[in-house]
Amino acid sequence: MNRGNTVDRVPQTAELSPELLALLACPVADCHAPLIARDGRLVCSRCGLRYVVGDRWINLIPEEAEPTEGR
Repeated sequence: MNRGNTVDRVPQTAELSPELLALLACPVADCHAPLIARDGRLVCSRCGLRYVVGDRWINLIPEEAEPTEGR
């Protein structure tokens, strides 16, 4: 871990390992569909919620997800 002026960062979604993406699913109770890495977010392939990838975490809290454009 770097303790200087820079902060360790989670890789951009395009760089997340396929193994990790294969394990992740939408946490919405009636959904649980696979997530797709797109535009710096993880997007549910069924309900379309967009989950934020932060500096050192992936926020999979449905109430804090971004709705899909057009929904």
